[in-house]
Amino acid sequence: MPDTDQQPLTALPAPRRVSRKVAFLVITAVCALVAVGIVVVPLLLDDSSGDGVESIAGPLASPVARTVPYVAFQNAAGGGPHLELAALADRTQPVTVTPLRCQRLDIAGGHGLCLMAEAATLRTAFKVQIFDPDFKVQHTLSLGGLLSRARVSPNGRYGSVTAFLSGHSYATNGQFSTSTTLLDLTTGRKLYDLEKLSITKNGKPFRAVDFNYWGVTFANDGKRFYVTLASGHKTYLIEADLQTRRGRVLRENVECPALSPDNTRIAFKKRVDSGGPWRFTVLDLATMRETPLAETRSVDDQAAWLDDDHVLYGYKNAVWSIRADGGDHPRMYLAGALSPTVVRPTQPAST
Repeated sequence: MPDTDQQPLTALPAPRRVSRKVAFLVITAVCALVAVGIVVVPLLLDDSSGDGVESIAGPLASPVARTVPYVAFQNAAGGGPHLELAALADRTQPVTVTPLRCQRLDIAGGHGLCLMAEAATLRTAFKVQIFDPDFKVQHTLSLGGLLSRARVSPNGRYGSVTAFLSGHSYATNGQFSTSTTLLDLTTGRKLYDLEKLSITKNGKPFRAVDFNYWGVTFANDGKRFYVTLASGHKTYLIEADLQTRRGRVLRENVECPALSPDNTRIAFKKRVDSGGPWRFTVLDLATMRETPLAETRSVDDQAAWLDDDHVLYGYKNAVWSIRADGGDHPRMYLAGALSPTVVRPTQPAST
């Protein structure tokens, strides 16, 4: 059973730790926006009180530039359609608000992606903002559809954005269509839609008019990525090359892959016959051995690796943690939060 007994991190920590400057920023943002927020917190690999975790100095200091990992997530505690981006120095320190408003977020290698629905069009178009380590927007572009997923490569050079062109859920194959676009985050240019990929299956060309791609995850080498391909009411795990635009089918029944920090395993949603449509599973890329995780609830999220031994995911306005070896049971990691992503120390993207 999920463990809810431990003390979760909330979006508004104990007021005794709030400085006057930070308190003013937080109160101003809350009063003006009455919004849900995205926050960034240092990555704690155990249940310690945060001893040795480097604190953030200044209201807009960037977690990306720090030497410890951070977890970014949507703050789902406040309600409302708009999201804030904020920072916490540790599990007890106050929120620091930044200017960004995001419904999807990812950060890596000195660049970030912030996705937000266009106010006038709501579900038909959304804005993509590319920001730097200080959360300053460098490039902005507009994409059509209903925003769904965002991922940044570990070196910060590339990004991926998935949108629904029809439908709004991955629950039923064949009842939605998607568009997944690769971006150059250093220039703000669109590179190409994944429909341009040349795919092989069992060494032979694999093509169909109903191809849909979603859920990109990038490798550490800055060239490879993995993605879900759906066709004919089946889903496939694709390994592809950014530069050659070629890919190959590795396995069936894989959705929303997430590559582990050591690049040896993939956490993904596997469609099952009972207990709900999906089961979180980990695939060993060397042996192709699958390990079902102890989360038995059906969760529609692209997991994020907390470290090489645990994955994070959002479920019903909370972020949960589960062991990647199939042991233990789900534990609440953050209350009032969704869509976690882990920001790891890395070298900035090269130009």
